[in-house]
Amino acid sequence: MSTGRSSILSAVVVFLAVSIDGAVITTTVEGSSEPRNVIMHGQRIDGRTGALERAMTIPGATDVSLPEGLWELRLVHEELWAAPVHVRNVDSAALRVWPTAAMTGTSNGVTRLRARFAPPEPEGASGEVDCEVTLESWMCRLPTGRYDVRFSAPGMAHEFRFGVDLKGNPNPADVALRFVPGASLFGSVAVGRGSEVSVEGTEIALEPAGVTASGGRQVTRADRRGFFQFKGLAAGDYSIVAGKKGLASQASVKVLAGVAAELKSPLLLDTPKKLTVLVMPPRDPSGLPWRVHVFATDRGTIERTWDGSLEATGEWTTGGMAPGSYSVEISGSGGGIWKSETVDVGNDDVAIAIPVLAGNISGTVTLGGRPLQAQLSFGGEDGPKLKSDENGHFAGVIPPSDEKRTVLVEAESPKVRRTVLAKIGKLESGEAHMLLEMPATTLMGKVLNEDGSPEYGAILTITGREDLDVFEQALTEKDGTFQLAGYEPGPYLITAEGFQQASNPFSFDLKADEISEVELVLHPEAVLRGRMTMGNTPVIGAEIYAIPRDTWGGITPRRTTNERGMFHVALPPGTTTFDGLAVHSAFDTVMARGTLKPGREVWVQATQLGGTVIVESKRPDHLLLMHKGAEIWVKTVAFRAGGLVTAERVTLPRLEPGEYSVCSKDKSACVSGYLAPHGTLTLALSETSN
Repeated sequence: MSTGRSSILSAVVVFLAVSIDGAVITTTVEGSSEPRNVIMHGQRIDGRTGALERAMTIPGATDVSLPEGLWELRLVHEELWAAPVHVRNVDSAALRVWPTAAMTGTSNGVTRLRARFAPPEPEGASGEVDCEVTLESWMCRLPTGRYDVRFSAPGMAHEFRFGVDLKGNPNPADVALRFVPGASLFGSVAVGRGSEVSVEGTEIALEPAGVTASGGRQVTRADRRGFFQFKGLAAGDYSIVAGKKGLASQASVKVLAGVAAELKSPLLLDTPKKLTVLVMPPRDPSGLPWRVHVFATDRGTIERTWDGSLEATGEWTTGGMAPGSYSVEISGSGGGIWKSETVDVGNDDVAIAIPVLAGNISGTVTLGGRPLQAQLSFGGEDGPKLKSDENGHFAGVIPPSDEKRTVLVEAESPKVRRTVLAKIGKLESGEAHMLLEMPATTLMGKVLNEDGSPEYGAILTITGREDLDVFEQALTEKDGTFQLAGYEPGPYLITAEGFQQASNPFSFDLKADEISEVELVLHPEAVLRGRMTMGNTPVIGAEIYAIPRDTWGGITPRRTTNERGMFHVALPPGTTTFDGLAVHSAFDTVMARGTLKPGREVWVQATQLGGTVIVESKRPDHLLLMHKGAEIWVKTVAFRAGGLVTAERVTLPRLEPGEYSVCSKDKSACVSGYLAPHGTLTLALSETSN
């Protein structure tokens, strides 16, 4: 029975496993009982088999048999539309179907046109359709309803139309689209909490940042929805500033040639904020003012830094802070970071008090029981520094610590560069005391080129094997030799890297009071060459990571695509198989396993269809993410691709659509699923599965 409103054909399609190795598709239709004959077009996701078509009648029930594999099913009917579903023969799925209405209009100079639509209300259809283009006329068949529509054509800036009514007015007037060649940037403006300023009319200014973008300053204004757009942009980095009635916001964005860039979050209008840092005590142990260094730690803020010395009161203030997350580092006048804090700037001015405590410490450094004159960096390379004398004694002031402290020990003769975790004890006076006792192990060797000549300045990487947690680096001398001392006895690996060449890893065992010798020969590195594009448009500034699978390397190789979207990544000699990861803030993260073949390049195709994978586990540190043959740690993907990591959940945004698996370290337990375009996939492994 009709309800008096526009009829919505809401068909729920359910796939059920049955004994005939098929699926039963049961449909119910709201507002209409008139039977319709439709075609379901199926395509296996991996493309290993040809497409299939199945006839069905709605409303009603139809038996459908699907071959093995994961299939994408699309409804084929001019007067009906439904978002595609992804099912196996034994899966269940729901499919909502809407009747369509024709949207028509004219355009300039395009031969292909695509419309992406979304309803202003939470309920309703959303998706994309290809439109028919004839000369300067076009027609798109969209589901009946009210939509915001984005039109796209290759090499053109997007065109937007808001509030298109295909429900109460199923045959709207023709829409004239006037496309502008080149890249574009679009986004929205919002106001901060408690502000009554309207976003309409907000001035948004776009300026090239650095030397990567050309052209001058451009200005536009937001409409009543807060929407704005810049068209015909050259590729490069830009800064964007929005302002109205004393409120402001800022962001940075990278624009690619011929591609539409969208701000990931609205520009939040608010009063520029002040950050006040109060350090106690106001002066460092030498009696001089502390130094403060502030920098943005999130991608949504222009990459600015602030530096200065504290006033006599221990206070330092800066203005012009945009909302975002920042790191505040406090250093002594002689260098070395004493304290680091993270602060979030939001809707109000922020003041942060940072107590920087100091404590006296003394101690002795020995190598094989003999005194060692060395420089000591407490907390790592960037920490406060003290020096031991020829008797190995040191004394000074450092930040107080727990019972153990990481110290980088560096000496010239004998050559030592060793990070140790040392215990902190106390003297009878109560003063902290430390004994840095390193064994007299010595590793000597030489790095040579293939022609036998020595390699000056080769980078040595020493890592521990088995349960030995060691990672250190050093350089060779002018004659290619090296000598390293002070490592704990045990099993190690060492590699050497020169310009476009590297050695094979060498395994050795260090023994106390003994000298181990090794000779490393550099060979030409294997080179992964490729290109990343969006269609025919190069993707600039993408981060490309390649993890060798049949060789070993101490650090994951990484490169950035250039202005032509090209990249070359150096891999250890002899590498033939690698797992690749491509990350760009404007596109979906791509991961796959690949092989190196002489004379052949890898082509990475960027998409903007990505969804979110949520990994739930009691032990996310021990999980692998698997996709297209690649196996990469879940947390590695999260850190590289801007994911969110919590105690028992890892959220991976904007992954390319496809089949994903999460497995335990030994792959004894896995869970898999298909990530649909713009969808969300949750993969959960129980605690016992790890």
